[in-house]
Amino acid sequence: MIEYITVADIDAKLGNDWANSENAKARAVMITNVWLTNLKLPDTTDNQPLKDAILLAAVELIPAAVSGNLYTDVETGVLSETVSAQSGTSVSNTYSATHKTYLASENLALAILKTWLDDGLGNVILLVKI
Repeated sequence: MIEYITVADIDAKLGNDWANSENAKARAVMITNVWLTNLKLPDTTDNQPLKDAILLAAVELIPAAVSGNLYTDVETGVLSETVSAQSGTSVSNTYSATHKTYLASENLALAILKTWLDDGLGNVILLVKI
């Protein structure tokens, strides 16, 4: 895991009361760093605009990490839907294994970091559900 942000970084942006304990802060920062690491962002060593964007994205992600909602259950995508009006209304869905529901904070963070996300072939990957 790459340490993109620290508790001190988030304290500087949000103040000291963004989580109810130092342990909760450390865990939320760790979870956010894992989430950011999994994006496979480019090296930030000499890239201040990217560092700034990562911090901005992290500030959006931290509340979800604190509340336990950053890594959520994966919802699979709907392949088909059946609606029946017999004996009341019922809905049945068939899902794909690759669909995921993204939180608003994840969507915003991905949008903030869009410039630096690519598939290795120069194609920008943005996994935002609209």
